[in-house]
Amino acid sequence: MSDIVSDAKASPAVVKAKRLPPGVHNDIFIDQVGVAYHQVEDNVTPDAARQFVAAGGQVVFDECGCGGTCGLRFSATEDRASLTRKSPILESHKGQTGSVSIWQSDSGKRVLPAQGPVRW
Repeated sequence: MSDIVSDAKASPAVVKAKRLPPGVHNDIFIDQVGVAYHQVEDNVTPDAARQFVAAGGQVVFDECGCGGTCGLRFSATEDRASLTRKSPILESHKGQTGSVSIWQSDSGKRVLPAQGPVRW
């Protein structure tokens, strides 16, 4: 009987935390694989956004600006060439102005969410 109890103590049940869907949750951005990012630059200029992409950065499009509730579109590597040809245009629509910011994970990976009416 003591063998059964010691085996049970040696291998406790692991409870996995529920993974959050991609988007912004309590000022933390979660990507499509569950990596968390914290904002490091707000109100990035259009030219700095283009340079970020030219250096290999990924753009995340949040077209309605809701923070990802209704979906996000992650740029692919093959999108980089077209995204570096011109800087994004931050538009205004229905009282919302588009914005771009830079977010960084604990491992140093960075993403650039383009939120709201941003035409690239």
